[in-house]
Amino acid sequence: MRLQPIASLVLFALLPTPVLAQQPLHFERATSGALGDVLQFAYSGLPQPLLVLIASDAAGATPLPTTISSRPLDIGPNLLLLPEVAPTASGVTTAFPVPFDLSLTGLRLHWQAAALPGTTTLFDALSARVVTQLTQPLMPTLLPAVAAGKAWAARIHRADAAGGPGTWLFAGGALRPSTEQLPVTTTDVFDTLTLEVHAGPQLPDDVYAMTCTALLDGTTLLTGGVTQLPVPQVPTPQDATAGAVLYDPVGDDFLSLPPMSLPRFLHAAARLPDGRVVVVGGTASANLAAPMPLASSEVFDPITRTWSPGPSLPAPWFWGALSTLPNGDLLLHGGLELTAFGLLPATTCRRLVMTSPGVLTWQPAAPMGNPRLAHERGTLLLADGRLLVAGGCAAGLYAGQPALVATAAVETYDAGTDTWTPHTAAPITFFSGTLDQMPNGTVVATGGMSGLLSTAPVAVQPLAQVMVWDPIADGWQSLFSMQQPRMMHGAVVGQDGALTLIGGHVVAAPGPGNTTVERLVP
Repeated sequence: MRLQPIASLVLFALLPTPVLAQQPLHFERATSGALGDVLQFAYSGLPQPLLVLIASDAAGATPLPTTISSRPLDIGPNLLLLPEVAPTASGVTTAFPVPFDLSLTGLRLHWQAAALPGTTTLFDALSARVVTQLTQPLMPTLLPAVAAGKAWAARIHRADAAGGPGTWLFAGGALRPSTEQLPVTTTDVFDTLTLEVHAGPQLPDDVYAMTCTALLDGTTLLTGGVTQLPVPQVPTPQDATAGAVLYDPVGDDFLSLPPMSLPRFLHAAARLPDGRVVVVGGTASANLAAPMPLASSEVFDPITRTWSPGPSLPAPWFWGALSTLPNGDLLLHGGLELTAFGLLPATTCRRLVMTSPGVLTWQPAAPMGNPRLAHERGTLLLADGRLLVAGGCAAGLYAGQPALVATAAVETYDAGTDTWTPHTAAPITFFSGTLDQMPNGTVVATGGMSGLLSTAPVAVQPLAQVMVWDPIADGWQSLFSMQQPRMMHGAVVGQDGALTLIGGHVVAAPGPGNTTVERLVP
């Protein structure tokens, strides 16, 4: 990339003083900034046929002469100017090659785009700031941003009214300052354009392990989880909650809703085609040594903001997954199911079908090939319509006692044929990590835990592993490890093709959370 000093802008100093406000110009990364790749930027709302790109190695507020812009730059003050760039029909500016030079790893450049020529100013419009951070492909790279180190946070996408990538809000979650997980009311906001994290609005109550369901009107429904009880006792006791909260992106705030009929933890929720949300199962107690599994379901109507009873399951169930299929049906799969022999990991699958307008019915579906639970984070609807399930826990023994053992089993569900297909097992066993499909079609699994859970001392190993599954070749590849292990963390796939990992716990036993933020370019 050949850059010119922005001092060349003084050539336009004789333009008249501006009196009109400039129009917004949307500008974002189209590529991730991998070494050996190219830097490309996408835009929309361009009022003029030419762009100029301005770069700096730092953020800041840099005033410009009023003959150039009525707005200050959001970058600088060490400014560089790229020559005028003619837009293409696809809306992507000219690409700038990035050398494969390892010494450039971690270099951050702050960008703004300006449309020109203006009428009373040189810049007709000025975009918001965009940050690129150069990185090695397949090698997780730390960002300067710092997260709160929470696990079990609810991930909410905040859409951009101008059509940009928006931001991601991680609500609530659990910290580990002592022997217990501590619910919090705080939220962290990850800005996909600036690659920065800042505090967001507060939840009405401290809570973690909520379900998170996006509604048709752009709001998000959060239900259940674990909260602190209003009891004057130290330490403050915790238990499952029936609470329900609505996030409104317009006001950027949370609204307390009428609660569900029962407290629910390790439950499941999904949206129906008509916009209603089904919440099913879970345990009414946060004490997993003595769970209270539920068979009931409840339906939330976002128009009236009320709850009504839904169809019950044949048996109490929790810690599985509920997925929306391409045809709008909901598939409940796996989990712990109460049987005549006690709570057992299930292969059971049931489809929730609308048999007539407004009437919902659970119908049998083909069982999975492997019983599993704790796989809700290892469930992903692929771009081709198949439902991928990877990892989770199965039944086992530890010191002669029943235990839950992490699995590496992988299978996909075809909703059209109601069949499960086994696939190549992952290189290691894992659960409670993240599973994300990248723009190139591959699926990336990050972190989580391996080992087993038992009533005896817990033998769980947090993971820093990053693995990639190719849906076409049905093969796994282990990549470089993350900077630190993390489990129950958050993940965001950007429009630039990079995966950002936020928060989570570093260790299974009491200890600090993972406050680092890192990106992976596949």
